[in-house]
Amino acid sequence: MVNTGIYVLEPEVLALMEPNRCYDFSLDIFPLVLKQKALFGYYSNGYWRDIGTVPSYLKATSDALSSKISLMTSESIDRSRSEIYNCCSQSKKKGRPVMSFLRNQKILPLYWTILALAVLACDFVMGPYIQFPFLFIIPVTLASWYSGRGWGYLFAITLPLVRWYFTTVWTVSWPMLDASINVLIRVMVLLLLAYLVDRTARQTRALTSEVQMLRGLLPICSFCKKIRNEDNSWEMLEGYISRHSEAQFSHGVCPDCAREHFGEFLKD
Repeated sequence: MVNTGIYVLEPEVLALMEPNRCYDFSLDIFPLVLKQKALFGYYSNGYWRDIGTVPSYLKATSDALSSKISLMTSESIDRSRSEIYNCCSQSKKKGRPVMSFLRNQKILPLYWTILALAVLACDFVMGPYIQFPFLFIIPVTLASWYSGRGWGYLFAITLPLVRWYFTTVWTVSWPMLDASINVLIRVMVLLLLAYLVDRTARQTRALTSEVQMLRGLLPICSFCKKIRNEDNSWEMLEGYISRHSEAQFSHGVCPDCAREHFGEFLKD
């Protein structure tokens, strides 16, 4: 069934109507359009009935209840919603391997260590005259963001010191005092970077924990307003939202409900 009470009109059609006068689309507007312009329609094989009157509405309801027309039942709607929910769940699971990898805090320092060794190996192979000190930023930043400033500080100190050790192995033309001063500068800069990255990560995680949003299609009962959860069981709206977010509910009584349920005890 379709409610045909909504029309989308071109501005030229509105110009055909006189002000302060009631018009019927089928009796007045369409004949006026046919006199000046072509009128096109769409032929459909489905069930159509104008339910603008009570008898017509009752007839359409009777046809639906007697199975003369095919309507979506609650079971078919539930199946469609379940398919949408499962599709959304599967799409979310595709991104979980990366997230689970980042959440494994025990093994993350191992990955940062491997990355730092790779950076040092690249630096050693390039020799003393081709330097890539900016590569030290990568393991320091990742360690500070995901593992805390402690690991960031560790790599911020270790990487420049190992680089300084390389200068003792290589044959270089600059004095060791200059190399030591450069190491000190790099350590200070990387320590500051580790502190700022860790501070930003803490603020971001705190903000994320405070702001949580419910997204997607939520199947809710039209009468009792319960929501169907992932286990296909129904629970109260406030319980569902509280379980999926940081929101908490404080129950009260609005004026309309107070008059409806406690009207005899209230004074005007």
